Amino acid sequence: MAFGRHSGATQALCPRFPMNLGAPSPHQQPEGVFPGLKKPGSVMLLLSQAFVLRMSIGFALLAVALFLLWFFRHSMQRAAESMHWPIVEGSVIAASMKVTGGSDQSRFRPLVEYAYSVGGRDYRGSRIQWGALTDLPSRSAAAKVVGHYRTGKPIKVYYDPRQPRVAVLQPGHAAKIGNAVMIAPVFALLGLFYLAYAFFG
Repeated sequence: MAFGRHSGATQALCPRFPMNLGAPSPHQQPEGVFPGLKKPGSVMLLLSQAFVLRMSIGFALLAVALFLLWFFRHSMQRAAESMHWPIVEGSVIAASMKVTGGSDQSRFRPLVEYAYSVGGRDYRGSRIQWGALTDLPSRSAAAKVVGHYRTGKPIKVYYDPRQPRVAVLQPGHAAKIGNAVMIAPVFALLGLFYLAYAFFG
């Protein structure tokens, strides 16, 4: 028949292409919903990347918590020591106020620089008190600090006898120093959450 001769000729011209196009080749893989995740290795790669990211965030938050605890302990220790530091007379070199933040949430930072001498050596300092707030919420509060330390005014400087370059104008610690130890548990809990999420999420 002509039809049979035509079919045979077609198969002879195209021996590599079977006429049955409905059946998939044994080497073909069905397309899924996510074509890029057909191989198990791709899934494992994404899972490993998410695991590393969560672990990194968790350890970073724990590091912040440890730093805050160290800062609190260090500041409290230095503040207690400053109560017994020797006193030397110094003078205010400059006192000014710096405005920080945006227009909606402006904060005011009193800046005081003072000079003093210990053992015939001159030093300069800028720390007012251990754990004191550097930025104040109101201009009047910052202006009060700046007004108290007028330029050229003689002042008492409390210095560390082991490190004379470390000094304060007010011994002891500020009341707000406890904020560091209050915030530290928050970062620690967030860090533990991300670590648990990395293993069991």
